[in-house]
Amino acid sequence: MLEYRLQEKKKRIIQVQVFEDEAYFVATCTDLAVFVQGKTLNELAYNIREAVSLAVETENLPEMGYVENPLILANIELGFVNPRSGP
Repeated sequence: MLEYRLQEKKKRIIQVQVFEDEAYFVATCTDLAVFVQGKTLNELAYNIREAVSLAVETENLPEMGYVENPLILANIELGFVNPRSGP
């Protein structure tokens, strides 16, 4: 029971912020030293998975506060909202 409670407090998600630069989509990880880019979102998604896998390969995820197999969640910045200029 105690082990289950400890597991609940561990992070289940590795968060990545995605935004569009001039020529690339760019992603930065909020908790790991990961920064990648790609010309397409598909290329970026592949690069994110690869970079995160390499970053945690030699780490002990439970010691870092994560469950054994965390998910990667990417938040994409789409830009500013353009309010309607009239009825």
